[in-house]
Amino acid sequence: MKLVTWSLVLVALALVACDEDVPTAGSPAAEVDDEDGDDDGLEEAVALDAVPATALAAAKKAVPGVVFTSAEREVEGGVTLYSLEGSVDGERCEVEVTPDGEVLEVERGADDDED
Repeated sequence: MKLVTWSLVLVALALVACDEDVPTAGSPAAEVDDEDGDDDGLEEAVALDAVPATALAAAKKAVPGVVFTSAEREVEGGVTLYSLEGSVDGERCEVEVTPDGEVLEVERGADDDED
């Protein structure tokens, strides 16, 4: 009887351990990347219409005339951030903003990450 009980406990533990969502090739989670290599969070490309309206409006206000072309969502230290990339007056621009519209960083000019 003890053997059966322990066997059931081990099977239950194995099932719980295997219950984690494991990304498969081609799934959105499999395409998550920490591009800057600092292991502080995972970055995931998102559609511009998936960025909260408050965040998008704040980013546009921070850089008048900007046309955003792409967005990434990142969870850093338990906080969700959006990185919006685009251009203004022919110059590359990136704005990092929280979902509630707090602009954390604005970068303009050449992309220093690709050196």
